[in-house]
Amino acid sequence: MGGPWSRKPSSLTAVVRGAISALGSGISLPGARLPNPNACAAFRDRRQRPCGGWPPIVYPGGKKNRYRRTGRKGGSVSDEQAGKQRTDEDDGSAPEIPPSSPMDARLERPGGRAGDAAGKREEHQRTEARYRAAIGALTLGVALFEAVEGGEEFIILDVNRAGAELVHATPEALIGRALRHVLSSPGGQELHALARKTYQAGGSHDFPPVHHEDSRGSIWISARLTRLEGGEILGVFEDVTDIQESRRKLATAEAWFGRAAEDNPDAIIALDGAHRVIYGNQAAAKLFGRPLNALMGEPFGHPLVYRSGTEVDIFRPDGTTRTGEVRTSKTLWKQQEVTVVTLRDVTALKEAQARLAASERKLKSILDHVHFGIALLDRDYRVLEVNRQMTDWFGQPDTMVGQICSVRFRDPGHEMPCEGCPVAATLSDGQLHQSTMERWMTGKPTTFRVLSSPVKDENGEVTSVIEILEDITETRLLEAQLRQAQKMEAVGRLAGGVAHDFNNLLTIIGAHADFIESALPQGDRVLEDLDQIRRASDRATSLTRQLLAFSRRQPMRPTVLNLNSVLEEMGRMVTRVIGEDIRVEFRLTPALWPVEADQAQIEQVVMNLVVNARDAMPSGGRMVLETANVTVDEAQARRRPPMPPGRFVLLAVSDTGCGMDAETRGRVFEPFFTTKKESGTGLGLSTVYGIVKQNRGFVWVDSDPGRGSEFQVYLPAVDKEVTTSREMTTQPVSNHGGGTILLAEDDDLVRRLAKRIMERAGYRVLEASSGEDALSVAADHDGPIHLLVTDVVMPGMNGRELAERLCASMPDMEVLFTSGYTADMIAQQGALDPGIRLVEKPFDRKGLLKAIESALHGRG
Repeated sequence: MGGPWSRKPSSLTAVVRGAISALGSGISLPGARLPNPNACAAFRDRRQRPCGGWPPIVYPGGKKNRYRRTGRKGGSVSDEQAGKQRTDEDDGSAPEIPPSSPMDARLERPGGRAGDAAGKREEHQRTEARYRAAIGALTLGVALFEAVEGGEEFIILDVNRAGAELVHATPEALIGRALRHVLSSPGGQELHALARKTYQAGGSHDFPPVHHEDSRGSIWISARLTRLEGGEILGVFEDVTDIQESRRKLATAEAWFGRAAEDNPDAIIALDGAHRVIYGNQAAAKLFGRPLNALMGEPFGHPLVYRSGTEVDIFRPDGTTRTGEVRTSKTLWKQQEVTVVTLRDVTALKEAQARLAASERKLKSILDHVHFGIALLDRDYRVLEVNRQMTDWFGQPDTMVGQICSVRFRDPGHEMPCEGCPVAATLSDGQLHQSTMERWMTGKPTTFRVLSSPVKDENGEVTSVIEILEDITETRLLEAQLRQAQKMEAVGRLAGGVAHDFNNLLTIIGAHADFIESALPQGDRVLEDLDQIRRASDRATSLTRQLLAFSRRQPMRPTVLNLNSVLEEMGRMVTRVIGEDIRVEFRLTPALWPVEADQAQIEQVVMNLVVNARDAMPSGGRMVLETANVTVDEAQARRRPPMPPGRFVLLAVSDTGCGMDAETRGRVFEPFFTTKKESGTGLGLSTVYGIVKQNRGFVWVDSDPGRGSEFQVYLPAVDKEVTTSREMTTQPVSNHGGGTILLAEDDDLVRRLAKRIMERAGYRVLEASSGEDALSVAADHDGPIHLLVTDVVMPGMNGRELAERLCASMPDMEVLFTSGYTADMIAQQGALDPGIRLVEKPFDRKGLLKAIESALHGRG
């Protein structure tokens, strides 16, 4: 390095020894007895004895280290010396390594055998060269300062290249200059103060890094300063700029993370090895409900929390409990391993999840209890979810979820979308669509209405489809029954209207036949023609009455009946009607509930059903007439609308005949529909239908081809006493009457006929063609009017309204109604209102006069 290292040859050894001792790194030179303390410590030579020779080679040896030294001539330590080394190591002291060469001994003892001056100089020069080379090769800066002015200033005596480069200079540019002038920055002045402090105190001192900055750059320098025996200051310097920058970044990061921890909404705590809290942020204090200083030292466990998987229940001083989601990690903090615990308060989330789960359960329960099948389908027509009704229809969810709907719900299934598939239409346009689907379920055909509804995302794109299936089999049946009932009602109204006009004609035909008969002598050939006319009229009258029965316009007089008694009275007649080749069985239930109905009509129903069963068994068979008490519940009523729930008496007539197909069953009660092409009128069963309906009952037919038929009549049961017998009264007809009769009839022929019959019987007749005309005639008449005979159905004012208005001014006047069919204005559900007197069309002379006499005398 030059200059000062050779300026004081007598102190070179001391200077170099001080320089080496000041180094922070271990160093040992071959052939030198001056190792620095770090090197000796590395080889456990705490006595700082001269090591000499080459550095020892360390061999691993279990619990002990074996030391081996090689001298200049390659000699090795003897076994005795090695044993001494091991012994020293065993007691914890450093092994004593004796000198290994005569040169080492000469350096230790100048008065040795090689003590001539020339040898000493030569040896010192070699030693100096070795150490100079070593110091020059160091990456650490090394500099020697001489104190002047009593330690107020320091002159650079020598410096290695690494030290000069720290201040962007060469050794030659620095040697001989004052330290104050070389480092003029605040950091340099600080370093100057450290040198002065070391000079005054002596010894070696490590100082914190100082910052030096000049025009050539900025640097952080750490210094170890040592005062040597001669008063010089030896400095060892290191560029710690990277270390300082790392520390700065670390400090910045720690500060940032500290702020982040404090600002974090999640609670963060640190636990020591005993799992006690040693750190917590403000969120932790809030979560635990206590100040941070109260948390310090508390165990992370009971009573703070109760562990439960990845969640903990946190007990707060106010008695409330919060739920925290836990994440843990290990890290080093302040020279100790700690556990960092992050707790996220998920109490609100758990409550929301619980509410959501409850809502989902409620929704699923609702969906599972509706009578609609609901399925969620993706865009590939695959089933994602189904409700309970779908599983009841098509099987368990694991057999449906993931399958294509047309494969699972259709029979037979197929991969492609169905023709007219509403789901395909919804996926295409995002709108609601519907269709119908037929499938056999539990051995019978079932009709489903299929409704598809889109499920859209926030962009309005269809992501899936809700498919809703409704079993409309029963609805279709009800619709068919409703259409049938509406058709029957329409036909009934038509039949009633026809019967009204037709009865007027029959009245005229029959009455005039009577007039002719009464004018002809006995034995006249014309009487035979009149008899044929009367027979045809009677047959037409019978047909008209059947039409009226079907249309429920036939007047009825209900009584409380026991159907068992009615069937027992009809037993002999039934046997005569059906013939000997058919076996008849009566199965009558004892203690049968009573019904309220017109007995004559019920007998007509039984006879029509018996005749129909007989005609279905041309080759003989078996017929069964039975009765039963039946209680119809809600489920049964739904299967047979419009029958309501309640108590009914069943009258059933079954046969073993040919039976009927579905089309025939659908039309069997229509008037004029018959399968008997030659003999049937098609009014028998329609009459049954009308009578049963008029008596507030219901009739059903169960039949299949080749299996026979069963007609079931249900009549409402009543809680009344049965009428023991029908009152049969016969009143004599007087040939001569007396009194004034007001006749109101809109049909001219019928009015003139009735007037003729009444006048021939001795009555005074005031005739009117309408209700309004009758009021005018009555107002113009002087004297009493004893009887009003009026048609029920007339244009304008009807007969009921006319009677009410006239009776208001003439309360002693009696009223007799005539009608071709029972109108609702004088009857409720076909039963005559109390106090109503009615003569049915077509009437004959005897019938009309009998009704007039009964009305005038207050009978009937």
